[in-house]
Formats: sequence, C-alpha cells, structure tokens
Amino acid sequence: MNKLKELLKTGNDEQILNYVKNDLAPNIDTYVETVKEVPKLQNELTKLQIESIKRQIEIEEYKKKVDQAIAKLNTK
Repeated sequence: MNKLKELLKTGNDEQILNYVKNDLAPNIDTYVETVKEVPKLQNELTKLQIESIKRQIEIEEYKKKVDQAIAKLNTK
C-alpha cells in the first residue's frame, strides 16, 4: 500500500493503473477475506485476554492462600 501512496503522489496514470492491475487486483480476494476476519480475530483475542486476566486473579488468590497457610505453619 505504501507503493500505491507513493505512486499517487508521484506517478502518472499509467503507472498507477499498472500497479493496481498487476499487483493489487490478483490479491484483492485475499485482502477482502483478511479484512473480514479481523473483527472475528479481535473478538477472539479479547476473549482470550479476559480469560487470561481471570486466571491471573485466580493464581493470585491461590498464592495468598498458600502464603497464609505457610504463615500459620511457621507460627506453630
């Protein structure tokens, strides 16, 4: 896409057309499919991040319980 931006600034119409026709057009279906997948992937990433945070909280709670149990054992 940077090449397209550069051509739009400095290139002539024929250069731009050739770039779009030869470089972009053959891959347009792949680009479209990729763009369609982005929201799904972002949603999945968010779910995984939430799950990770929940697990970190659980781990911290277990650590506190273990520390409390160790403290009780050490005071006896």
